Amino acid sequence: MIGWLMRWFVLSCALGVCPLVGAEEEFSPEAIDFFEREVRPVLVEHCLECHGPEKQKLGLRLDSREAMLKG
Repeated sequence: MIGWLMRWFVLSCALGVCPLVGAEEEFSPEAIDFFEREVRPVLVEHCLECHGPEKQKLGLRLDSREAMLKG
C-alpha cells in the first residue's frame, strides 16, 4: 500500500506544485521525463481504476492535469 506521504508527493508532482517539477505552465524536459517515468506509472497502478475516465469515485478524476486541478 502506498503511504500518505507518497500519495501527497505523487499528487503534488502531478499538479505541478512539487519543488522538483515547478508550478509553471511550461515544464522542462526533465520535469516531463520525471512525471512520465516516476509519477504516471504510480497513478496508473494505484489511482486510475477508481479515478479515471470511466469511474470517478467521489467525483475525483486523476487522468489529466485539468481534472486534478478541478478536484
